[in-house]
Amino acid sequence: MFNLPFNNHKNEAELKFWEEELNRYKNWYDGKISLYKTPPPTNKEKVRLNKDKFKNAAMTWNKVFQEQKYLIDLDLKKNIFADMRILDIGAGPHPSSLCFDGAEVYGVDHLMANYSKLGYPMGEYDHRYHFIQSDAEKMPFPNTYFDAVISVNAIDHVDNLTKVSMEIKRVSKPKLKFRMHVHYHPKTITEPLELNDQIFRSTFSWVPKLHKIHESQYKDIGRSQAAPGELYVVWTNF
Repeated sequence: MFNLPFNNHKNEAELKFWEEELNRYKNWYDGKISLYKTPPPTNKEKVRLNKDKFKNAAMTWNKVFQEQKYLIDLDLKKNIFADMRILDIGAGPHPSSLCFDGAEVYGVDHLMANYSKLGYPMGEYDHRYHFIQSDAEKMPFPNTYFDAVISVNAIDHVDNLTKVSMEIKRVSKPKLKFRMHVHYHPKTITEPLELNDQIFRSTFSWVPKLHKIHESQYKDIGRSQAAPGELYVVWTNF
């Protein structure tokens, strides 16, 4: 049994999804399936750092898919955060933001310890990436710690968006670079926030020069087409 944080029903659903994902990564790594329109990895692409093939599969998926997904979803270049300290909100079990060259990254997720129990290789990536077990509403960082804050399709998973916004403000430097890829959709078990432009803009009104640069009914790289009435939106201040 997992020692789950508050809101067990939501957390159990999220962990079930990530457990099923890990099995899909293994089948993809073994050449049995294509996954999210991504063909199985070539021998050259495969990571072989572990005796555990599930961990190798997860690390390969991060390299082949997740890192490219972050660059495309956020519409950024690899060197944009060079020599900066980045906060990735709702990072999940993948260090996707290792796609940003020369950056030190802190990936925050309230289920990090549970991902490790599922079999994800949490401590076996580049030393630039730090997996942080924490609620986004109360993070273990000093004031004005981060040069940049990012999030990809995750901010709608939090329990209290206002608290998360104020906590991000607390840990951010005055000249913060801010960019979030946000999903607008009806509430679900794992995504309990129903967001729109007005809610997002008002909640993050403290971010200087905040504006929307992109919206689409499709994920640029992703699992599925958005349902009618749903959007994927990118907010930024640079």
